[in-house]
Amino acid sequence: MTLETPKKRRMFNYTASTYVAKQYHGRLEIRTSKKTHIFDITDKVNDALKSFKTKNGIVVVATTHTTTGIAINENEKGLKRDIEDYLAHIVPENRKYIHNDTHLRKDCPPDEPKNADAHIKALLLPTSVTIPYQAGRLSLGKWQSVFFLELDGPCPRPNKDKYRTLTITAMGD
Repeated sequence: MTLETPKKRRMFNYTASTYVAKQYHGRLEIRTSKKTHIFDITDKVNDALKSFKTKNGIVVVATTHTTTGIAINENEKGLKRDIEDYLAHIVPENRKYIHNDTHLRKDCPPDEPKNADAHIKALLLPTSVTIPYQAGRLSLGKWQSVFFLELDGPCPRPNKDKYRTLTITAMGD
C-alpha cells in the first residue's frame, strides 16, 4: 500500500498574455478663488478620456503642486465643508510655523506667502489617484467623485502661476 500526498490546488488560475496599452497625456488647469476649496473634477476627467478616444483602461490624475491634493469621496456639500473644517482644525493656519519665517529662508522672495499650514495639510492627502475606466467613463461607485483640493488659494496671484495644473494620464485601448 502506498500513500500519496494530495496535490495542492491553486486558489487562482490565470493565463498570461501580452497587451500593449496606448498612453494618453493631458493637463487640466483650474483657477481657484478661495484659500481652501474642494472642486469636483469628475466630469473634467471624463471629458479628457473622451478626447483621448480610449475606451477601457486606467487613468492617473495627479496634482503638480505641493499645497494641493487629489481624492475620491462623496460630493455632498456638508461633507466637503466638514473636510475643510477638519483640515483647519488639525493644522491651524495661525500657528507658528518655521516655514513662515521667510527671513530665515535662503533665496526666499519678499512676496512669498505664509503657507506652511497648506503644505502640512497637503501631506495628509493623496497627490494622485488611479482609477479604472470602462466604455470611456470613470468606473466609480454611485457616490464617488474625484476631487481637487486647493489648500493655498486663490490662484492666480500676482507674479505667480495663473492656474493650478493637474496631469491626466490614461493607459488603455
